[in-house]
Amino acid sequence: MNLKKIFLNKRSTLIFQVITGVILALIFFLIFAKLTDIVFEKERIFFDQAITQYIYSFRNAFNTKFMLLISNFGSYGVAILSLFITFFLILKKYYNLAIYFIFVVGTGFVANALLKLMIQRPRPIYLPLAVETDFSFPSGHAMGSFIFFITVVYLYYHITKQKRISLILLLISMFITILIGISRIYLGVHYPSDILGGFVAGLLWFIGIITVNKVYVLSKH
Repeated sequence: MNLKKIFLNKRSTLIFQVITGVILALIFFLIFAKLTDIVFEKERIFFDQAITQYIYSFRNAFNTKFMLLISNFGSYGVAILSLFITFFLILKKYYNLAIYFIFVVGTGFVANALLKLMIQRPRPIYLPLAVETDFSFPSGHAMGSFIFFITVVYLYYHITKQKRISLILLLISMFITILIGISRIYLGVHYPSDILGGFVAGLLWFIGIITVNKVYVLSKH
């Protein structure tokens, strides 16, 4: 009887998580679709210029070096950390989690590349401090770092079940992710709407994969 109750409670929890995931995925899909629609119609969204000019007002030699460092961390640093975490999970014999981590982060990178090719938004041309040759929307740094950090926090909680530390890690991770986004605007290689689009797309991708995984688990019960 107790086993039956546990089974029913677990199934009910999975169903609730799937429904919640579908609703959240739909919400963020609509937000991203609206952003994309506006980008197609206009080169810049109404808040792009004001935010860009405000961030540009902080330009100086020291801040430029710092923002270059943060921007590089959002690409090379995240790539190195991804390899480190993968090896760590394998070393600890969390083979399924290692595969899951590689899949979420790797497919997120592919999804971003495909979205850029589909939307083909040109890069900003006003006083850039770095050179980028691909398209602009959504930001790969924003989307990739968001997916990376939220997946790391998710796996940490999955392994340890420590809510407080996981919450602290989430707040720190989101701060770093936002800072990476700001660095891309500061360097003049992205519009603020590119960064917002990257964050929304990253969250949508993460929720989508989590939800599909929950549906798969539910189908096995």
